[in-house]
Amino acid sequence: MKKMNLMLSIIAMFLSISVSSEELPIQMSGGMTFSAFDDNMGQTEALGYKAAVGYNVNENLLFELGYADFSAFSEQEIDSLRAVMIETDLLLPVSDFASLYAGIGGALSNDDTNFTASLGLKYQLGQNWYADLGYQGVFDLVRQQDDLYTFNALLVYRFSSNEAEEVLSEVNPRPNVQQPTQVTTSETQLASIVPIKKAPSCQQRLIEYRVVSGDYLLKIARTFDISLEELVDANLNLNNRDLNLIYPGEKITYPQLVCLD
Repeated sequence: MKKMNLMLSIIAMFLSISVSSEELPIQMSGGMTFSAFDDNMGQTEALGYKAAVGYNVNENLLFELGYADFSAFSEQEIDSLRAVMIETDLLLPVSDFASLYAGIGGALSNDDTNFTASLGLKYQLGQNWYADLGYQGVFDLVRQQDDLYTFNALLVYRFSSNEAEEVLSEVNPRPNVQQPTQVTTSETQLASIVPIKKAPSCQQRLIEYRVVSGDYLLKIARTFDISLEELVDANLNLNNRDLNLIYPGEKITYPQLVCLD
């Protein structure tokens, strides 16, 4: 009971932080578990659930704290496992939308603390939503004198960060360009007699660019020799979204000065 209260307190702290500020890369996950013990699997299959709160240290390391009841929806009461789950996952991106992961951790129940290991795949469904399909083992259970193996199908929501907004705040504002004041002199009065070569006519146009794999906004801005702020100003569709996340095939426009003789 004390372990359950501790887990609820930590989850409440994570939720309060994520609601008041989006600077921390917090994620929440929940879903179904399909489990079985190592021996006599036909008689010990169970259906349950798992919920967790995670902290993304970076794109390759995730810490999670959660709770799992592996027999919550079983028709017959079986001596399964209900425990607080503490896990550390190492992620390996294999595409712009998918990552493989492997993790270790522990399951804290009333009887004992057990070692856990997991393998799985995370796939991005949208800007903040992910699907998590994984296989997990909980080893050397004391009461059951067995190992528990489970297949997890989870839905993950990852909160957006303000990192892109902080980058924009560091960009120096563009200086105001003042049009030169035309001064009438005796030389200009002779313009009708002495021909003067006209300066080229220049205007700013928006050029379309299609995002490819490996692109990000700062890289695109540097490629076309403009600031990140100019690139964002030219794309209204980037407002109110995570600027760290763009997709291959997406159209991005950038300003370019075009001069005509």
